[in-house]
Amino acid sequence: MKNTTVAFYSQHLIGVGHHFRNRQIVNELVKTCNVFFIDGGRPIPEADLDERVVRIPLPPLRTGAQGIESVDTESDLQAVMRERQARLSEAMEQIRPDVFCVEFFPFSRWSLKSEILNAIVRLNQVNPGAKVLCSLRDIPTRAKSDELQPAVTPVQRRDGDAMRFYSVPFGG
Repeated sequence: MKNTTVAFYSQHLIGVGHHFRNRQIVNELVKTCNVFFIDGGRPIPEADLDERVVRIPLPPLRTGAQGIESVDTESDLQAVMRERQARLSEAMEQIRPDVFCVEFFPFSRWSLKSEILNAIVRLNQVNPGAKVLCSLRDIPTRAKSDELQPAVTPVQRRDGDAMRFYSVPFGG
């Protein structure tokens, strides 16, 4: 029997807490699944991955004073975004994951909407039975949820198959 193949999309833009937690999640997943960790944030040398996890780096982004920006400040942001979208699409085609896990989206990461939705479209073309999973650590507050609902609900209904909520022990 074939192991489930999981592509886990991780994008840290400001801090690194979610990035470390995502790595812990994929380090557990790889015990029973084939795992590809699609990493769009700046490199973090201290963040270890199990040797069985395949890391797919995207050109790294971060949040700067003017919003989203390339970590490589010499690069044109639009060119970086096109490269990221192409790499994500190529990853979906080559990996053909059974599950595409995306942290936060569609509850956040709207600045990356184009690359995420494009990856979902490509995934559905190459593996129509694949599932798209939204992974959330923080349940959005009611005020924020009400504000986002008109945008989130149609995307989640159209492109998402499941949501996964997780928590971190107090202080984690």
